[in-house]
Amino acid sequence: MCKGTKIIINFNFFVTFAFMVKHQPIRSCLLLILFCVALSLLAQSSSMFLNKKKGAGRVYESSIPNDSIAEDQLLSCDLLFVVNRSGNAITASTIGVANLPIDHVGIVCRDSCGVVVYEAIPHRGGVCNPLASFIAVNTPQRSLLPELLVARVASKTFDADKTKCLFTHISALYDSLYLPDNQAIYCSELVQKTFVDSLGSPIFESIPMSFHDQNGVTLPYWKRFYAQFGMEVPEGMPGTNPGQLSRSSLLQVLGWLKCSTYHR
Repeated sequence: MCKGTKIIINFNFFVTFAFMVKHQPIRSCLLLILFCVALSLLAQSSSMFLNKKKGAGRVYESSIPNDSIAEDQLLSCDLLFVVNRSGNAITASTIGVANLPIDHVGIVCRDSCGVVVYEAIPHRGGVCNPLASFIAVNTPQRSLLPELLVARVASKTFDADKTKCLFTHISALYDSLYLPDNQAIYCSELVQKTFVDSLGSPIFESIPMSFHDQNGVTLPYWKRFYAQFGMEVPEGMPGTNPGQLSRSSLLQVLGWLKCSTYHR
């Protein structure tokens, strides 16, 4: 459309609108209000689109750094927290940093073979997986991006030499009952047992285990789960969970892991 044509159309529009204002003031006012509302909605939609594009499809929480941490920036002993937006019984009964639904955590280890992640997972227990495998498993099926939060433990709080005990937990059975001081282990318990001070004491303290919702009501899932084993829900027993770990004052949350390649 040429410039002259646009000018004619705009002129005709204003002439028509002026005629309506003079002869149909109420109707013209309503049309003006609807026009302003439409412009406002259009502006909001444009803003949301631009923000989404800028965030590469991820919604950033205001208290989490927007920095993207490249894989080659990961250091040994960094923690990778898995954010599960779909939610489950773990996220329903625990709270992660910035209220994020965190349900798993792994420990980064960098060696001559590359970057691996030590973790405790159901059916396999304590294992060591390549970073690519960890990313692939923890990427939602309908998402191109995993939501992995990178956190770094304050170096002065733990004895790096003693973290070698991490290897002793590989091949340990998975503790699906989340009980303290048995031979099995779960993800956040692996972190707790790995990071110790010079005396060998865990730097991450145990907390009373939580199996209830925000109203203090024990979730039906956990009642059914423990009933299978003839047990009461171990509410309040000492333990840990990935959400609680992510909120520790001993951690510095660096940002979101930026995957260099598509790992699925």
